Amino acid sequence: FHPPPAAALEDGMLQGLGDDDDVRAPLPVRRETLYGDTPMIVTRPNATVAFRNFEEEARQSAWDSEQNATSSSRDNLASLYRPPFDLMFNGPFDKAKLEASSLDKWLLINLQSTEEFSSHMLNRDTWANEAVAQTIRSNFIFWQVYQDTGEGRKVCTYYHLVSVPAILLIDPITGQKMRGWSGMVYPDSLLE
Repeated sequence: FHPPPAAALEDGMLQGLGDDDDVRAPLPVRRETLYGDTPMIVTRPNATVAFRNFEEEARQSAWDSEQNATSSSRDNLASLYRPPFDLMFNGPFDKAKLEASSLDKWLLINLQSTEEFSSHMLNRDTWANEAVAQTIRSNFIFWQVYQDTGEGRKVCTYYHLVSVPAILLIDPITGQKMRGWSGMVYPDSLLE
């Protein structure tokens, strides 16, 4: 095989430019969905509602995979990171302090962010740990809130918190922070 001379190549190229018969038709446009037919909608807590009913939200949201028995991987994943509703005090900060004071227990606060994975890890690993849950039930009133709610902003400001998630151990009578943790705290460290 011997290549044709350069002049013949140029003539052939120029001749081919004018012919529309040699031009291939464009490929059809294809659009595919990577994760299923319906888009996943991520909901954020409503920052304007100061006193939310977490149990009602759990029943109506994707967090409660027990009621949505679809067994999809998204529901199973959501149930891993679901807040510990059975441990949580339902109400504002002041009422949580009063409850802890009247029961002669410490107030344990967990400030979370929906955007920080460490918050979800606390739900999955720390609060779901049976030893931690039993210790909380026996000795503490546990109050969990998102930092972008009115109550969450109030607590962040009062205790000068700069990062979330944060865990605070509060004396319910004086309101003084006795101990604090920031970021992910594993069950063993928290129990110590």
